[in-house]
Amino acid sequence: MISHKNKFIIILPPKNGTTSITSALMDVCDISKIREQPNEGTFDFYEPGYDNLDAYGYDNLRKHASLSSYKKEHVESYKLYGCVRNPYARMVSWWRWVLRNTRREETELPLLKFLNSDHDQWRWRSMKKYFHTDHECKHQLKLIHSESMREEFLNFCTDVGLDGIDLPQKNSTKHKHYTEYYDDKSRQLVASQFAEDLELYGYEFGE
Repeated sequence: MISHKNKFIIILPPKNGTTSITSALMDVCDISKIREQPNEGTFDFYEPGYDNLDAYGYDNLRKHASLSSYKKEHVESYKLYGCVRNPYARMVSWWRWVLRNTRREETELPLLKFLNSDHDQWRWRSMKKYFHTDHECKHQLKLIHSESMREEFLNFCTDVGLDGIDLPQKNSTKHKHYTEYYDDKSRQLVASQFAEDLELYGYEFGE
């Protein structure tokens, strides 16, 4: 998302609580069109002036756009933010979201089977790649952690000059603590696929 008035860009990798942040910032960011999804509470949006293909090959699909897809002059001068989440929790959230929206039970699509499936292969894209840019930035990218999102979102609002913005809870999936769904194989798979994110953002299994 980008706001030319408040001069910030916030990068929203999927399943990081980003629908809540998107909903909160709809009225202050530059969005020209909302595309509703068939699943309740989910949507994508278009940003005016950005008509190139995003990282996933979708024209104007901007909700989960990476920093590298934004214009040079904006990346180099605007304040930069990005949302992160423990990859183990993130994959469980993605899995539960698929179960809910395909009306399947855990026995039909266990976590390990989901992780090994061809469904949504872009889920393996590291969070670091969303934040990559070759441009020289005036402002260092600051992180909003899903685990402390409400507090850090308020800090973000203060930093970019926004007042009275409420953070709704949107598109959440109800489930047990993520650790209860893993076995050794699924845990090792996520550890391997997201090794860089785990180290870079200081996450461990069990947090």
